[in-house]
Amino acid sequence: MATKKYLYECDALNGKEGSGFATIDGKVVEIFRFKNFNLKASFDEVPFKVVGTIKKQKKTTGIELSGSFVVYMGMPEWADIVNKYLKTGKCTYFELQISNDDPNVTIGGQTLAIHKVKITEADIIKLDADADFLDQSVSYTCLDFDILEAFNLPAEVGINDF
Repeated sequence: MATKKYLYECDALNGKEGSGFATIDGKVVEIFRFKNFNLKASFDEVPFKVVGTIKKQKKTTGIELSGSFVVYMGMPEWADIVNKYLKTGKCTYFELQISNDDPNVTIGGQTLAIHKVKITEADIIKLDADADFLDQSVSYTCLDFDILEAFNLPAEVGINDF
């Protein structure tokens, strides 16, 4: 007989429970206009061929961290960073701190400090006759992140005996 565990719905994270802060040129800015946020890792891989097998193998040779976020329009910081580069040629790197913090789950929260963030694309201004609310998309790369707080295991899980 096999035993399978499953997550109770009460420990599924509410995607709306979270917060974010940016530190730009030493100034801490709360990002309370988030619609969404993500950070992802992409691994660089190269083929590894060897005599004795027909299996295709790949060797990991690097990693790239990148992401994007959407905020409701009204934060001048992102246009300021782009404008600074446009006018001076100086690229602004900044830090982000992002938290998942749903108080209703037993798995706790997760907080990441994201380092050396650089904007790669940003909406500067928008008009949209069909939009009820204007938003602003920002894409970025970064060099590193630290896990300041990690999720825990659920306090309880469901069990199916087959």
